[in-house]
Order: sequence, then C-alpha cells, then structure tokens
Amino acid sequence: MILEPNQEILNDLSNTLDIGLPLYMNYAGEFGDCADTLAELLTNEGKINWEVCPWVTTKAVLPYIHSASVMKTGQVNIILDPETVEADILDIDEFKKYVIHAIEHEAVHVSQRDRMGGEFYESSARTSGFQKMQLYYLSRTTSSHTNQLFNLTHEEEKTGMRMYLSDYLELMAHAKDLSSEIMYADEPLVALRDPEGFIDFLPTWFKYRQAGFLRSDQVIKDLLKYTYNYVILSLEQDK
Repeated sequence: MILEPNQEILNDLSNTLDIGLPLYMNYAGEFGDCADTLAELLTNEGKINWEVCPWVTTKAVLPYIHSASVMKTGQVNIILDPETVEADILDIDEFKKYVIHAIEHEAVHVSQRDRMGGEFYESSARTSGFQKMQLYYLSRTTSSHTNQLFNLTHEEEKTGMRMYLSDYLELMAHAKDLSSEIMYADEPLVALRDPEGFIDFLPTWFKYRQAGFLRSDQVIKDLLKYTYNYVILSLEQDK
C-alpha cells in the first residue's frame, strides 16, 4: 500500500507558485535575485512555510532547496539555499521541478502523519529515520572530533545513511522521489524495469546504491514495489 501526497499541501504549493513567482520575477528583473525576498513572496497563511538557510556552507539536499521537513503543526517547512537561488537569474522551470520534488516527499510524510495521528508521529515513542542516523553519528563522535561534529569514516557515513533510508516511512517517501525521477524519462516503464541502467538520471536510486544496498536486499525490493505503484498512479493520472 502507498499513501498519496497530502493534497492540501500540493494545492497550496500550486497556488503559492502561481502567485508568488511572477511577483518575484518582477522584483528580480529590477533588483536582482534575493533568496530572502523569494521566501517572503512565497510565504502565505497556507500549509507551507518558506525560510532561507543562514548556514551557506551546509550542503543543500537539492538545487535551490537546502532542506525540507514536516513541522509539529503538520505544515511543511522549506528552507531555501541562498547560494543557488542567487547564483544567477532564477530558472523558473528548474526551480518548480525541484520544489515540487521536495514538497511531494514531505507531503507523503504529512499523509503518514495524518494516518498515524499527529501526537504519535511527533512523540518520543517514535524515532524517525533521520533521528536514527543522527544518533548513530553522534555515537561515533570522539573527543578528537571537537572541531567537527561528524568526522566520520566512509563506512560510518554509509551505515548512517542505511539507517535513514531503510526506515519504513522514509522508504515510501523516497519511492515517491524515485517515481518522479522515473517519470521525467522518455520511457518511464523502461526506466522502472531497469533503474540501474538509468542510475545517472535517478539520484534517489543512486543514493540507495551508494549507501550499500544490494538488489537482493528487502529494502530495495520494498523501494521498487512502492515506486512501481507510484509510477502506475502517475501514468493513470496523466491519461
């Protein structure tokens, strides 16, 4: 079974981009790109909160997007990466592509939250995949790492990533990511049957393989099962 991304979140995103991006492009055409202004013009009273990342040296998860998460309120928090936003004139099509990608992932988590109940989703009784990874990294920190919190070996990084990516809630959300990437292909069903052959164009598949998961692992089998269902759903919606 898969959960579709929360529709309220997706509707809010569509309305926000339709209204906010034209206003921003007018601003940018006169004054130049500014991540703070972009966040301000995209922020409304809806389901998505927009901010700008102050830690410009921290790696962004996607172009334009520093990070995304579900807040305790059930809202989605998007933190823009100022370096890529302000590097050149904003590419609207690329910006929409990556924002939709990030929001759909978090909107799956919102649907999971709705199914589980907000109190349990946010409770200490549940440790998220991200938290499992962070706790593991902290456990590997030694006194010699005082200047760098996570000074990890390559294998330790992979172990933490496997903890994160194998979490059952993350599996479904990442399967939605992978299905979106597959839908960008000229022949989605071909890419679905052979993701390894399209690994250069499927960052989510690359992420799982780089973490050390094998095609025979149950995690990969579940990822592909969920991905198949999301791709079929997308194809049906496109008819």
